[in-house]
Amino acid sequence: MNKWLRGLLGGALSLGFCLFAPYASANFHLYQINQIYTNGDGSIQFVLLHESLGYNGENFLGGHTFTSTPQGFAALGLVTPDYVIPNGFLPLANGTINYAGVDQVTYTSLPTDGTSAIDRSAMVVQNVAINFAGDSASVTAAPPPSQTATAVEYYYDVWNFYFETSFPDEIAALDGGAFGGAWKRTGETFKVWPSASNPAAVPTCRFFSTAFTPKSSHFYTPFASECLFRQTDPASSAAWQLETAAAFYLELTDASGNCPAGTAPLYRVFNNGMNGAPNHRFTPNRVTRDHMVMLGWLQEGNGPDVIFACVPQ
Repeated sequence: MNKWLRGLLGGALSLGFCLFAPYASANFHLYQINQIYTNGDGSIQFVLLHESLGYNGENFLGGHTFTSTPQGFAALGLVTPDYVIPNGFLPLANGTINYAGVDQVTYTSLPTDGTSAIDRSAMVVQNVAINFAGDSASVTAAPPPSQTATAVEYYYDVWNFYFETSFPDEIAALDGGAFGGAWKRTGETFKVWPSASNPAAVPTCRFFSTAFTPKSSHFYTPFASECLFRQTDPASSAAWQLETAAAFYLELTDASGNCPAGTAPLYRVFNNGMNGAPNHRFTPNRVTRDHMVMLGWLQEGNGPDVIFACVPQ
């Protein structure tokens, strides 16, 4: 790419997600935004512009394409970018790319599966980066890690106890027959956040106790005060041992039992010490909750529907 065009493109880029060309000479104004690409974390991105009418003009730009990328793309070595823009230049959602005041693309979100881009009409297409020299390549980046996990419910019929876990190693062990195959899947699952990826979600502590011999039990709480009490109160800490400070993450309801948009209710019932040891059951299914209440379990939560917490839909 010649120094004049590189300098022109350099002047055409500014922050605020705007491409602005200060030069009006030749046919540079005939370039249009052709593709916009990002990976899941925004470290690999590009904007592809193409001269749309095939006019050469005095600078012989007709039919050419150039690619602007951050350093993360350049480091891949696929094609040499014509210009390097700042890392994270493209917002992953609710962005507008404006080129020279003559072309603009507005989008609600960019695909982040690692292989897809959007074209100028915001349609999802296979990404292809093409530089001014005509070299081309497609990016295959790893998709972003899953932001949710699945909690699986197990049941031990001898004790009439329920147990939930979202940890893959525990799921594999129980499905593989650990503890003599005593714990069986109930068929119920619910989504959770496996980490603090959702800033509104709170960690759920999990405790274990053998104080109810011959039975043992687990206790879960997303309430920081309860988690602290179980660890600091002499009697409670003697009976309950902290297994993990974050078995999974949940969102709490408001005082009226409402869940935020994009989440679903999670119900909790308590056996009230029946059969000699405490046990909770979590379920996303209201019918299941109501059935447990008929069996004498106590429902726990807020609002008219007695919702305990909120989980991903």
